[in-house]
Amino acid sequence: MALQRILSALDRWVPREHIGDFDRYRQSMMALGVSLTIVVVCIPSAGFMYTVAPPEERLLVAFNTLATAALAGLTATLLHRRGLVWAGNWLAGLLFLGGCFAVLRGGGVFSPFIQIFPVIVVLATLIAVPAGMIAAWK
Repeated sequence: MALQRILSALDRWVPREHIGDFDRYRQSMMALGVSLTIVVVCIPSAGFMYTVAPPEERLLVAFNTLATAALAGLTATLLHRRGLVWAGNWLAGLLFLGGCFAVLRGGGVFSPFIQIFPVIVVLATLIAVPAGMIAAWK
């Protein structure tokens, strides 16, 4: 029941021209779902990270996490006003910059955050490429 309410709330941000096209609808819902997940994870994480971070880095950690949540929230507006290309590229770019920041602050190539880079490529492909073209690559 809660999942149905979340999906119907996300449905309002899908552009009308994407509702009839299954691929575009799926890609729009994926972009919105990823952005919602980022927002939902970042907001409570900011408070937790503020408490565990060293005192000289607390403001940086909290601000970076909340700024990421705010920028991820713009995905819905970009999707509704500019389209899927803008929203997908915005989301992939945001994840890439966040991943770079996390890797640089977390130990370079030995950072556990380095694993996000292949995920960004797969996510960008799933959002940007219609399912029929992905199936043809097999």
